[in-house]
Amino acid sequence: MKKFIALFLTLSFMLVLAACGPNTGELLNEAKEDLNVVYSNGDSADSVTKRVTLITSGINSAIITWESSNTDVIANDGTVTRPDFGDGDAEVTLTATIMKEDESVTKAFDLIVKEIEQTDQEKVDAAKTNLEITFATGDDASSVTSDITLPTEDGDVTISWISAKTDIITNAGVVTRPAYTEDDEMVVLTATLTAGNELATKSFTLTVPAHPMTDADAAEETKSKIIILSNATEATSSFALPTVGANDTVISWTSSNADVIEITSETMGAGIKAKLTRPAFGEDDATITLTATITKNDASVTRTWDIDVPALETAPTTIADFKMTASAGDEFTFTATVIGLHVVDKYKGFYVYDGTESTYIHNGTSVPDVSIGDEVTITGEFDVYHGMPQLAYPNIEVLSSGNTTPDPYVKAFSEFDTTASTRTEYHSDYITLENVFITDEGESYYFITQEGIKYELFDQTAGNEDIINNYVGKSVNINVIVHSYHSLHKAWQFSFVNQPGDIEEVVLTDAEKLANAKSILSLPTEITELVQSLTLPTSSNDVTISWVSTDSNVIALDGTISQPAIGESEVVVTLTATLTVGSETDTKVFEITVKPQVAVTTVTDALTQVDGDVVKIKAIVSGLHSDSGYFIQDVDGTAIYVDEDHYVEVGDEIIVIGKLDTYDSYGNNQRKLVSGAVLDSVVSKFNTTTVKTDLTAQQIVDNHSLYSSQLITLTNVTIKQVDDGYGYTFVETNGSMEFKFKASDFGIDTTTWVDGGTLSVISFNVYDVHYSDLRLDNVTLAEVAQPPVTTSTVTQTLQESDNTVVRITGVVTGLNFDSGYFVQDTDGTAIYVRAGHNVTVGDQVDVTGRLETFTKYGNDQKRLASGAVLNNVVSSNNALTVKTDLTAQQIVDNHSQYSSQLITLTDVIIDQVDDGYGYTFIKTNGSMLIKFKAADYSIDTSSWTDGDTIPVISFNVYDVNYSNLRVVNVTLADVIQP
Repeated sequence: MKKFIALFLTLSFMLVLAACGPNTGELLNEAKEDLNVVYSNGDSADSVTKRVTLITSGINSAIITWESSNTDVIANDGTVTRPDFGDGDAEVTLTATIMKEDESVTKAFDLIVKEIEQTDQEKVDAAKTNLEITFATGDDASSVTSDITLPTEDGDVTISWISAKTDIITNAGVVTRPAYTEDDEMVVLTATLTAGNELATKSFTLTVPAHPMTDADAAEETKSKIIILSNATEATSSFALPTVGANDTVISWTSSNADVIEITSETMGAGIKAKLTRPAFGEDDATITLTATITKNDASVTRTWDIDVPALETAPTTIADFKMTASAGDEFTFTATVIGLHVVDKYKGFYVYDGTESTYIHNGTSVPDVSIGDEVTITGEFDVYHGMPQLAYPNIEVLSSGNTTPDPYVKAFSEFDTTASTRTEYHSDYITLENVFITDEGESYYFITQEGIKYELFDQTAGNEDIINNYVGKSVNINVIVHSYHSLHKAWQFSFVNQPGDIEEVVLTDAEKLANAKSILSLPTEITELVQSLTLPTSSNDVTISWVSTDSNVIALDGTISQPAIGESEVVVTLTATLTVGSETDTKVFEITVKPQVAVTTVTDALTQVDGDVVKIKAIVSGLHSDSGYFIQDVDGTAIYVDEDHYVEVGDEIIVIGKLDTYDSYGNNQRKLVSGAVLDSVVSKFNTTTVKTDLTAQQIVDNHSLYSSQLITLTNVTIKQVDDGYGYTFVETNGSMEFKFKASDFGIDTTTWVDGGTLSVISFNVYDVHYSDLRLDNVTLAEVAQPPVTTSTVTQTLQESDNTVVRITGVVTGLNFDSGYFVQDTDGTAIYVRAGHNVTVGDQVDVTGRLETFTKYGNDQKRLASGAVLNNVVSSNNALTVKTDLTAQQIVDNHSQYSSQLITLTDVIIDQVDDGYGYTFIKTNGSMLIKFKAADYSIDTSSWTDGDTIPVISFNVYDVNYSNLRVVNVTLADVIQP
């Protein structure tokens, strides 16, 4: 019983205790309060990088479930997927539901899941992508004129810089621009980006332009470039001073003694005249200081020259004493009156008379600034040309004008001495020739015949009115000045100076006309291959002439000659001329020996033949003479000079026919083909020339006859004298005879040369002995032939000096009818390329070559010399630029400016359909016409007549050819008949 009671009491106590414990809600709150997200080591709610632990059983036997607001980042089981780098951190709310029995509560946890960190490589790559250089305002990579900012870090990435040209841009970005005299600089900057063990590089190419030239720079540069007196320090005659310098500078001059050197306002050359008056004979020499002030805007500099002016070496004399007693180089002074000008020739001058005799004043290539009737005092050096005494290198002072000139005296052709190079008392005299007959036979001069003697007449009319043309085919009395006896032509030459009353026609009876016509009618007694045809005149001053040939198969009545073949016998043909005027008639018989054709030979074989022989030589042109003529050679270099202009070019293989002669005056022994040689054909072009390279200067002068005309290269020769005062540079030898050449003839700049300097390589043709020294021709130097680094436009190339190697990119506008082609910039500026490349009009080409200026025959054509290399045809079918706003007259007046350009003209007039050599001439307003060879372009001219209009003609401007402007690549629209 006691046990039962105890059990009862115990159970009752337990029920009481149970009735007094916590309820379910309290238990849930306790579980909620106790609940937390469990983070991996190092993580927290603000920085979750790894899985989180989400418990599912809490205290008080609570059951827990979880829900994520972004299961892509944190799954409901606590798995964490971090956002990629660049997506940013992710905010995620985890909500826990805590349950017990039928009740539940929730608890939210806000977590930040960190994005994945960059790798070092990603950091470097990103920094490289973002890396840029900061330029000053107005600058960019193509033009850097100021310092630049180079970043040194980007986040965890460090950046270092290396410049390829630290003298232009330092590694810190400090910029030093090139001087204005230098080229723009291209600089590569390389950045190295580093993060940890990872790195990358990034390069930037920047262009730093040279400083622009300042006004002070312009003046200073011009100062160093001024040349007077060809850099000589002594003057004996008036000279030119430049007034306009490079870079738009202006030059003014002062003299320390205007009594000796007076700065005038008179035009001389491209500047003004410094008028020189030498101290009188017996006075001291003078040294005059000339000061040039070079100005551009507000900037100016000065430069001085001390010019030595020697006193006159002799007292004034008479022309009579001068002509008959002087030796070459002697100095003379005399006062005389101008009686005539000699200006229609390359070399110009005038004639004077002082009451004792007359003489010629040689003024070089400049038109003398005197007029007929001027009284002048002249100082110069005695010289002789073809037997004619003359005063050379004159200093001229005009004392007065309008003075009376002497009357002419009558002289007959039969009185003239025909001994070559003999001085006479009548050289330069003003004479009357009576009853002479004037003919024009296509030469640059006229022929005058008197009593069967034929001499040459030059019209020296100022302004070139060609008065003599009005008297061709007529007999006249004419006043002329005796010029010289030309030993090669075997003829006296006279100048017509057009004083009042100098020419009048002579009225002849029929018998006199007949006698005159018969006396002047002449034909050669022998015909070689030099004579292509005969001109058989059919009339002469009202006299009609008919002809009969005994063998018209050899000499036809139209003058055609058919020579016997090589090896056949010569043929004698009799030509009979019947002359008739009115009732008067007469005959004249000519027996002519027609020689057989000659075989083609070499230079070497030709040199074994005797003077007077006609030879036909096949050889290669090795050089062009600076004045006229050219040199040809065999493959072994043996050479001969051809004294005739045939418009050939170096590298042409030709066949030429000519008469052999030996030039043996002044110490020469030079074999040559004399004037009158005929170019048979151009066999091929761009052939290699043979250059002798194993000789010394002394060997050449010792054996100048052996090496005459040969093409030679010497190395490391010494300049003895840069300029002798006459433009000649002398090269040293071991003897008394030295080399000399005129640098200006070949576009060679000697301004930086000094006596004793060295020419590392010089090439030339041996020409002749001239004043006891050996004169060279076709001279080129090697120093200037530096290869280009980059390509240039045509416009840029045309600013370069001759012999510079250039590389041009341009578009082909036309092909020359013979060989070569024309290349242009987009503005139409063009240049001629002397090379036979396989190119087509419209091709954009990249071509390298040596720049030269073709100056012979009145040209001034910049071109790439033979041997130019085609590097690449860049593209095809490019558009061409055609100049359409010009007139024919503008083109001929400025043919150098428009050289090689592609031009279209409209409504041009045909002056002459065919000149007998296949050329068609287009009319201009002046003496120079435009001409082209229609047959070269398959243009049919059979229906054309002189005076027709060509509505549209297109062409490339080519060259000056026989005083007219030749054009090529010709296309045209139909011709309208007048």
